[in-house]
Amino acid sequence: MGKYFGTDGIRAVAGTFPLTDEFIEKLGWCALDELKKSAQARGLKNQVIIAQDSRASGPAILAALQKGIRAAGYEQPLVVMSRELADCCIKAADTLRKQGYIMKFFDAYRPQSAVDDFCRWGEDLKDIRRKSVHYPNIDKAEIFDQGYIARRSGHTRAKAVDLTIVDMHTHQELDMGSIFDYMDSRSNHGAAGLTPQQEKNRAILRDAMLGAGMTLYEGEWWHYNVNPEPYPDTFFNFPIK
Repeated sequence: MGKYFGTDGIRAVAGTFPLTDEFIEKLGWCALDELKKSAQARGLKNQVIIAQDSRASGPAILAALQKGIRAAGYEQPLVVMSRELADCCIKAADTLRKQGYIMKFFDAYRPQSAVDDFCRWGEDLKDIRRKSVHYPNIDKAEIFDQGYIARRSGHTRAKAVDLTIVDMHTHQELDMGSIFDYMDSRSNHGAAGLTPQQEKNRAILRDAMLGAGMTLYEGEWWHYNVNPEPYPDTFFNFPIK
């Protein structure tokens, strides 16, 4: 992490690496991990205060940092999945590797505590800092009714994985036509308005996952399920560590 910090912190144009949502979320997680260790060693209570300046990029950066800090149940940056799901992913990964691609995982098993935390965010209608990024075309009050957030998740039952694919030579994610967790019909399989290349990229991922015996979720190009699921009646809540 030290290579990203200069004498005055991290400097970059907002939205470009390393000031991207993904990196800032990881930064928040790492910062919290170090703060927990420090607080424990000193016998102090865990408490974090975050401030922002008046620049236009401030709210988005703050929201990404908070998301990383508040990732309940995620104590390590690991991907955890059931054996059945892992076997399917390994098969799909072999198919993709032969085409020059590797997998990039966003999420797999998700503790119920993390789902609960996400629901609390969804219920807080005053917090709209992520609107321009993740749900620009709907009101936050619609997120539950439209199925973008659920109080019970297939991820918690260890049957689901969220992922994309990366070119092995350029190390760049393929353009899928929307970002991960984009709450809009553009994320649907068969969405209108995609370029031919974006449709092709989605098909590469879809064909590999379906060929490995998985099923897709129509509303999210990144989400696939193992079928039959191994724990249909169990919502796990052990932390990832």
